[in-house]
Amino acid sequence: MWLTLVAIAAMMNGIIAYGAFKESLGPRLMSLPDHHCLYCMLQHRPISIGIVGLFVLGIFSCHMAALADPRRCENEAGERLTFLNLNLFKGAVACLLASWLMTVALV
Repeated sequence: MWLTLVAIAAMMNGIIAYGAFKESLGPRLMSLPDHHCLYCMLQHRPISIGIVGLFVLGIFSCHMAALADPRRCENEAGERLTFLNLNLFKGAVACLLASWLMTVALV
């Protein structure tokens, strides 16, 4: 059940991010209001590769932490997994925050 929920959340997040980059962020980053090509955005503004990469890494880290449930493990493995999940969530927040700040600074 968890895998299905995470897959649905990832799919919805991907669709929303694709639409946001294609319709709003891409044309603003390129300063071309009528040009909606994501390939051109990555080609003309190489910093957008970092923005998209940090966004994908942050979302992937968040979903991986959600999949690695420490309640399924016992004893030492559960404690270690709790610590690793906390680090994954911190990394996800850092990546997403950096991606959003870069987007706000450039748009």
